[in-house]
Amino acid sequence: MGAATLVLGDLYGGANHNLILPLYNPETLLTTDPEKGFQTIIRTRHWKMDAWIDWQSFIYEMDKHQEAFTVGMSQILHLLHPHAHGWSLDLPVQMMVQHRGGEQDDTDLGVQTLCNASVGLQLRKTLHHRVFNEAALEMHALGAYQQAGKLWPFNNGAAMWVSGSLNLWHALRLQLGWWKTQDFVTLYGSPFFNTLSLKNEGARFSHMNTAFWSVEFVRTLSRDYVFGAKANGYVTDAGHLLLKNGAIDPAALRHTFSFGVFLRAHPRFLLKRFK
Repeated sequence: MGAATLVLGDLYGGANHNLILPLYNPETLLTTDPEKGFQTIIRTRHWKMDAWIDWQSFIYEMDKHQEAFTVGMSQILHLLHPHAHGWSLDLPVQMMVQHRGGEQDDTDLGVQTLCNASVGLQLRKTLHHRVFNEAALEMHALGAYQQAGKLWPFNNGAAMWVSGSLNLWHALRLQLGWWKTQDFVTLYGSPFFNTLSLKNEGARFSHMNTAFWSVEFVRTLSRDYVFGAKANGYVTDAGHLLLKNGAIDPAALRHTFSFGVFLRAHPRFLLKRFK
C-alpha cells in the first residue's frame, strides 16, 4: 500500500525535502522566499519520493531579469526495514537542477543550467536505552555539472560526504561530518562546501576539505511548542586560491562556528466540538 500527495502553490519545501547538508543549508529557510510551484510526494512501504518544481522568477516581455526555476528530486529506497534488533539500511538518491534564462530573456547573461546530484547509503541503529536512543552513519558520492552557461570555471566536479550522528536522552543530537571535493559547487548548501571563492570573482580553491560538527538540544514544552538551541562549526582546509589572472595565493585553515536558540510554535485551538 502507498499514498500520493499532489501540491500546487506553496510547497512543503526547505527541510521537508530531506536533502543532505552539502546540498541544502537549513539557514536558507531564513534567506530565501518560500518555495512555490508544483510537488509530488509518493510514499510506499519500501520507497519514498519527493519531486518538485520551485518557480522562483517569472518574466514578461522587456523584463530586465532572467526567469529562474529549480527542479528537485529526493527519494529513499528502504533496503532493510527496522526490525526487532533496530537496524535499518537506506539508499538515498537526490538531485537538483537550477535553470536561468528563457526565450524572452533580454539580458546578456545567456542560458544557465546547473546541477547537483548525490547517491549514498544510510545505516541506522535504534537503541532501546535510557541515554543512547539512536546512532546513524551515512556516506554519499556527489557530482556537480554545468550543462549550459559560464558561471563556473569548470563544467564537472565530484565530492564525498561522510557523516555520523548520535541521539541522547531524546533531546540531544551530536553530529560529525567530513567533506572532500575538487571543482564542486553546491547550489543551496553552505559556502564551506564550495570550491569557488565568494570574495574573489572567478577565483577557485585547489581543493576543499571540511570537517563539520553540530550539537542540538531540543525540549518539548507542550503539544504545540518546542524550545531548542543549536551550535554548528566548520573547520576548512581550502588548499590554494587560484586567482582568475593565474596567480596563486595560499589559503589558511579556518574555523567558523555559529550558535542560536529557537522556539517552534504550532498553536491551535478548538472552535467548536460537535457531538
